[in-house]
Amino acid sequence: MPAQDAPSWMTYVQTASWAAAAASAIIGVVGFCLERKKLRRQREEELDARREANAVAARELAWRQALAAQTSLEKLEEDEEAADAMLMLDWDARGYRKGDQTWFLTRGDILHALRTRGDAFDDAEVYVRDAFDHLFWHFERIQNQIEVNLLQLKHVRFPLAYLVARMDLDRDVFETFLESYCYDGARQLIASLREAGLPAAPTDHSGRFGPAADQAAPIEVAAPNDLGGASATGPQGNGPPPG
Repeated sequence: MPAQDAPSWMTYVQTASWAAAAASAIIGVVGFCLERKKLRRQREEELDARREANAVAARELAWRQALAAQTSLEKLEEDEEAADAMLMLDWDARGYRKGDQTWFLTRGDILHALRTRGDAFDDAEVYVRDAFDHLFWHFERIQNQIEVNLLQLKHVRFPLAYLVARMDLDRDVFETFLESYCYDGARQLIASLREAGLPAAPTDHSGRFGPAADQAAPIEVAAPNDLGGASATGPQGNGPPPG
């Protein structure tokens, strides 16, 4: 009898061994699946944290860019010469004052003062050229900030796009001036503003910047022959503003 029972015990042992192996395999598969799920969940949490960190960084960058743009525009407005250049673009004719000198200048006077050829520039023309040198220096600075991602074009589109639209009424004059005096950054900024789209600029305008039209009455000035002259090869203000 014992000899006849031996194969059945072997069968039981073999079956139990197979069952144990199958159980181990199932446990291994389940453990593997649970571990993968855990790792996937951790990965998703890491990605969510990274996305949130990127969103916070993007908001902080946008805030810093907007602040930099505001600072640049404030500096532009606080620069008296640059502010006068904006008025010259905005108004068709008005009075201006610098120290004890006063002038009444039309748009034609402004355009003539920005010529790149001539034997002499009188005091009023030197004043105009200095004003636009200051304005375009700010354009250069703003373009540099855009290139290094300190601000975006959209942050300075107003009022710069409007000023460019007014320049484009006599585009050749301003293009020649900018090219002649190597305002490459200002030219790039102006081109970018054109590409983004300019507002319609009225051809007969009473002024968007500065006081109302009734406060810009003509100022009595000396006759042109009494104004001092400056050599075309002497100081013209065609360089970066001091300071």
